[in-house]
Amino acid sequence: MAVHRPRVSASGRGRFTRRAWSVVAAVAILALLSGCGGDDDDDSSSATTATTAATATTDTTAASADQAEQDVCDARSDLRDSVDQVATDVKAANFGDAKDSITQVGDAYDQLAASVSDLGEEQRAALEPQVEAFKTELTSLQDAESLSDITGGLDAAVTQAETIYNDVADTLSCD
Repeated sequence: MAVHRPRVSASGRGRFTRRAWSVVAAVAILALLSGCGGDDDDDSSSATTATTAATATTDTTAASADQAEQDVCDARSDLRDSVDQVATDVKAANFGDAKDSITQVGDAYDQLAASVSDLGEEQRAALEPQVEAFKTELTSLQDAESLSDITGGLDAAVTQAETIYNDVADTLSCD
């Protein structure tokens, strides 16, 4: 049986070498072309990352909204409790304690106003008017120079504090 050997040209390169180079060139071209098609895994990974980031942002926003609501619920309770304390001090005819309690009403009001400002636009719009209206009652209490001055402004403050308490309960999901 005769062994077939490729013919070699005068330059020292045979047909086999040309074929080998042709195959190598064809494989290289195919490799380059397959790289141009893009990698679906990267797109999928990017889409997954974007979805995860959007979900995390939504979760964070929802958590912030829930926290803002809870802060308002807590602040409205603090406001009502502090106004009730002023009423208790007035009933006990203790001007000094009543004035101290009015300071606590002011702190509770400030916290409520700050918490309401953190709510979403619709909830904030529903509650801000009542909170602002209480500011007038608070100023009247803070300016009081006698027990009778406090007594005169206390009924309006109690009524306004109850209105805020109920409006917050109607607008938000307070426990």
